[in-house]
Amino acid sequence: MIKKKFRLTAKDLKNFFENKNISQISSEPYLKILYKENNLNFPRFAVVFPKNVFKRAFLRNKIKRRIYAIIRDLMKNQIFPGKDIIFLIKKDVNFFKLKDILSRSFSNFSL
Repeated sequence: MIKKKFRLTAKDLKNFFENKNISQISSEPYLKILYKENNLNFPRFAVVFPKNVFKRAFLRNKIKRRIYAIIRDLMKNQIFPGKDIIFLIKKDVNFFKLKDILSRSFSNFSL
C-alpha cells in the first residue's frame, strides 16, 4: 500500500469526476488511466473498478494491492508532481499484462 497522503479519498474522487479538466493517459481494453492537475507538490492515486469485474472482495483487494505495488515502483523511477491519477479497471486482467500496460503507458506520459 502507498502512504495515505498519496491516495485519493472518496471526497477527492467525487471532486475529480465533477471537474471537467480531466485528461487521459491511456485507454487499453483492460484499463483506463485518467489524470488532472492538483495544487499539491506530490501525486495522489486511486484504483477504481466496478463490482461486476470481480464479484469477490478479496480479488478486488488483491488487484488493488498489486497496482499500488506497481505505483510504488513507478514513483521511484518517475515523479508526477501535482497530479491526481486514477486507474479505472475495465475487465479481468492478468498481473503481468497489467504491469506491462502500466509501464508502457507511463513511459509515453510526459509532464
